[in-house]
Amino acid sequence: YNMYGREVMFYSRYADKVKLASPACFYSVFDSETQNFVILLEDLGHLAIGDQVEGCSIDQARTILSSIAGLHASTWMAKDFPDVVSHNNKAQHDGMVNAFQVGWPKVVEKYPDLIPRSASILEKEMVPSIQSLLDSMTNGPICFCHVDVRLDNIFFKENDDVIFVDWQSIATSCPEQDVAYFIMQNIKPEVRAEDDLVAYYHSQLTKHGINYDLDYCRERYRIAGLYLVCFAVSIAGELDLVNERGMALGRTITENTFSALDEINAFDLLGQKKS
Repeated sequence: YNMYGREVMFYSRYADKVKLASPACFYSVFDSETQNFVILLEDLGHLAIGDQVEGCSIDQARTILSSIAGLHASTWMAKDFPDVVSHNNKAQHDGMVNAFQVGWPKVVEKYPDLIPRSASILEKEMVPSIQSLLDSMTNGPICFCHVDVRLDNIFFKENDDVIFVDWQSIATSCPEQDVAYFIMQNIKPEVRAEDDLVAYYHSQLTKHGINYDLDYCRERYRIAGLYLVCFAVSIAGELDLVNERGMALGRTITENTFSALDEINAFDLLGQKKS
C-alpha cells in the first residue's frame, strides 16, 4: 500500500496545497527500497484529540464535515495530483476481499445482536460486488481524499477548528468516501439522528462553488458506505481486539456502521446488483 511513502508525499508536496489543516512538518524523507522513513511534525499534545469509542457531538460532526468539504472542493477532479493513486486499484481490491472474507465470520460471531437481518446478503454478495462498488465510486467527480477520517485522527483546537493527522492512505476517490467513513463509523446513531449530515456536507461543498447534485451525492454516499463495510469488518473482526478499549472499539464500529447502512437501505444495492 506504500503507506509511509504516501504520508511523506503528502507532507512534502501537498500539505500546503489542500484546504484542510495538518500539523506543520519540519522534515520528511522516505527510502523506497527499505521503506524506512522519518517525519518530524509539530507537537499537538496540548490539543484535545477525538475518540471513536466516545463519538462526537453534532456540532463537532458539522465542523469536521465542513473541513473535509474544503479539502474536497480545493482538489475537485484531482487534476493536480497525478502521482496520488486511485483508491480503485488491484492492491486495494484484493486487500478488501481478503479483509472481508477473514473478518465477516468473526464479526457475526462476536456481535450478532448488532447485525441487522438486511445485512445477511453480505455473506454471498459482498465479495463479488467490491470491484463494481469501487468502479462506481471512481466513475464520476473525484477529489483528493484523506481516506481515514476517523475521530482518533482529528485534533480539536479551542476555537473549534480541527487538525487532521495520519495521511498514510491518501488516494483519489469520490468525496463521499470520506463522508461515509466519518458519518457511518464514527458518529453514534442518536447523534446522526439530530441532523441530515449528508445534506449538511453537500451545503458546505457547494458553498465553495462546486456544482453538485444532492441526490447524486446521497446515492454515492450509499455506495461508498456499503464498500466501507470492508473497513469495518477488517477492524472489528480481523484485528485481535484483546483489551477493553479494543473490544469497545470493535463493538462501536459495528453498531455505528450497520445501523447507518440499515437506515438508508444500503444493503438493497446488493440485491439490485444481483437482479
